[in-house]
Amino acid sequence: MEPPRNELLLKVYFAGAVGPEVTLANLARVGEALGGMLQGYEQIASRWAAETRGHPDAPYWRLTLDFGITFARTALAWLDEAKAVVRAHGRARAAPAPRSRQQGPRPAARPGGTR
Repeated sequence: MEPPRNELLLKVYFAGAVGPEVTLANLARVGEALGGMLQGYEQIASRWAAETRGHPDAPYWRLTLDFGITFARTALAWLDEAKAVVRAHGRARAAPAPRSRQQGPRPAARPGGTR
């Protein structure tokens, strides 16, 4: 089975080619969509028992709902971690590189091994 293409993961993989603000905006957009999905799933779950009571396929329907809830929660947790990494890495890249001190030639060793 060929893995599905995930546009967000492609953007994260190549995030080094753009500024951190671009990647953070991409992550935020996906987070908003996932948050809305999760809210919808949780609303369905809150009225689940009353609406499906006694139906023989209810356990299978619940499995699919539980998958959606678990997937959304897991993806949102990953997004939080990803945002933290992008922020930290963005700050590290923006910091000026430490300047190396110009070092002249080393003094010749004195007799007796001291300089």
